[in-house]
Amino acid sequence: MAWVALLLVWVMLAVLTASALWVMRVSTLRDQQRALHTLAVVVSDELERGLDGVDEGLTAIANAIEEDGMPDDAAEASARLRRRVELMPMAQTLWLLDPQGRGVTRSDAIGFPPVDGFAPPLKANAVESLSFSRPFADPSAARPLVAIALPMETARYGWVVAGVPADVLLGAFQSALPEDEAEMRVSRSDGTLLASTDGSPLSRHVHLAEHVLIEGYGLQVDLFRSRDVVLHDWRASAQMAAVLLVLLAAVMAAALWILQRAQRRHEQAQQALRLQQARGERLEALGRMAGEVAHDFNNVLGAIAGYGEMALDKAEPGSAQARQLDRLIGATARGRALTERILAFSRGGARRSVVFVLQTVVEEVLEHVRSLKQPGIRLDVQLAAPEGRVRGDPAQAYQAVLNLCVNALQAMPEGGVLQVSLGQERVDAEQVLSHSRLSAGEWLRLVVADEGRGIDPVSMEHLLEPFYTTRAGEGGTGLGLAVVHGAVVELHGAIDVQSQPGEGARFALWLPVCAPVQEQHRAQPWKPGQERGQEQGQDSPSSQEFGQGRLPPAAGDSLHSALPSLEPESGPDRDQGKTWGRVPARVLVLDDEPELAALTATTLKSLGLDATAETRPLRAFDMLQTQPSHFAALITDERMPELTGTELVLRLREAGGALEQLPVILLTGQGGPMLAARAAELGIRHILRKPLERQELADALSSLLQKP
Repeated sequence: MAWVALLLVWVMLAVLTASALWVMRVSTLRDQQRALHTLAVVVSDELERGLDGVDEGLTAIANAIEEDGMPDDAAEASARLRRRVELMPMAQTLWLLDPQGRGVTRSDAIGFPPVDGFAPPLKANAVESLSFSRPFADPSAARPLVAIALPMETARYGWVVAGVPADVLLGAFQSALPEDEAEMRVSRSDGTLLASTDGSPLSRHVHLAEHVLIEGYGLQVDLFRSRDVVLHDWRASAQMAAVLLVLLAAVMAAALWILQRAQRRHEQAQQALRLQQARGERLEALGRMAGEVAHDFNNVLGAIAGYGEMALDKAEPGSAQARQLDRLIGATARGRALTERILAFSRGGARRSVVFVLQTVVEEVLEHVRSLKQPGIRLDVQLAAPEGRVRGDPAQAYQAVLNLCVNALQAMPEGGVLQVSLGQERVDAEQVLSHSRLSAGEWLRLVVADEGRGIDPVSMEHLLEPFYTTRAGEGGTGLGLAVVHGAVVELHGAIDVQSQPGEGARFALWLPVCAPVQEQHRAQPWKPGQERGQEQGQDSPSSQEFGQGRLPPAAGDSLHSALPSLEPESGPDRDQGKTWGRVPARVLVLDDEPELAALTATTLKSLGLDATAETRPLRAFDMLQTQPSHFAALITDERMPELTGTELVLRLREAGGALEQLPVILLTGQGGPMLAARAAELGIRHILRKPLERQELADALSSLLQKP
């Protein structure tokens, strides 16, 4: 019975081996089909870009002729066309035809193309689109040509035509095609073959094929590869396994090897996903930690800046003490800018959520980049999404794009090409990017690429972490790309980074497309207070749209308007305390940090208001409930141990009476669209960013405590 056992083992191994071989076959075909599809898309994109260049060149020639005409002298006209040919990389020659399609002028000795071979046909009043001829040979041309014609409207000329070598339509990707039984074809929509690679004829009944239609030009790109060649290695493995099945041990080893190889591929894919998830969790943890530190540091900066401003008010102008206090306040401003960048990475900043046109933001960044005038830098800009909108904070998007461009410039100290492109793309299936996962849907894809020193694998692993920098000796803080990551996550986007040392870097930001808002909520002008999270008026932040005009001023600009109305009026004090006209001017200040509460109260007193400082939210609620008309307004921090600021305001609104309409100013170091929405529901008109600026507080109070 041993042979039965051995036979059973052999059969089991044979079944397992056959199963593994089938899985390998399916996987091989699927991978090859995917690779062929990717190659077809790349080839068609390259061809479409080349045809765009031909279209633009022919359009420029037609416009020039329509405006300035052409010399009557044939030699001079030919010379002018030759100069135009030099500006069109794909074109070898140019012709001008009259409205009936007859040849008038040409750039060289190559004869005019046959008129009857074009599609769409050359005829009067044709739509302004390109027509492609059949390939034709000419004694003066070394290679077959394809004529590309564009209609024009002049009495003498009806068509401007470019002669393109047929093999140029195949592009540089001929070298990327597999060598064994592979073929690439470019055809017109009517099936006429324009160009194809040289190679062995394929058996059409057994092959892998990909077809990509270039709709704007009526062309189709076809890639073919023989399935027999694709499965050659797989068949060799199957034959070897069949031979090894004669020997039980060899069969078992072969089967185990095959299964282990398949398992390794699966584990490698899973490992890549786990590494990406771990990287994301690490960034999330660093973001939370950085946000906590920045929040606490904000409170410290607030106290230093506030008391520094008070001391500066009392210092003699021009004195050494005043200069020292100026330096102190300047240092706190730099610290504040640093905490804002950290909060941008941690997604804890008080951000607006509006619908805006991303291309407008990118154009503003490029204007700024051009103004830098860095020697040796050439910009290659391709923006093709003038109506593409995203939802989020436009200032945050501006900072992210600017950081990418500045990083690219810094990577090219000797000069190079900075490429910036923007387009709208549809993703049909989920993709795994270098640092994110991209779901299916409509996306705006922003690419910033440089020709710099590239990114090594170690740096790639920590690329988006805060404070990680390879330019520590050059003044780098390591927050630039961390801010980009925070902005992209807040915009619900994804990041893909491709780079090799010495080969430059390519950053792609994928941002989800947002539908335009309704007509009644068109773009509102940028308000200087809003980049710090202050929402004014009754409109919800989500009902605004930004992008029709210029970008906002840089974050950190403040509104320096006077506050003339906050002067105490003469007259007796009433029970409510000092008054401003008929409006009580006593304000309750609530902050769990005693120093900040006292500082804010002192600031209010310097503005002519009475202020009471409190550090416990529940005790403040009792004070307001006991004397609902005692205070004219409430200034409260959002983040406190017992109750948050919005939770306290909710209780006040539910209490009713005078508390239901009590004006409130909300202070926060960490906010965002959700906080802004909660505040709007509670009737909170002002959200101010910590550390607090005295002028900003004065402006908010001026809006709340207006005279009747």
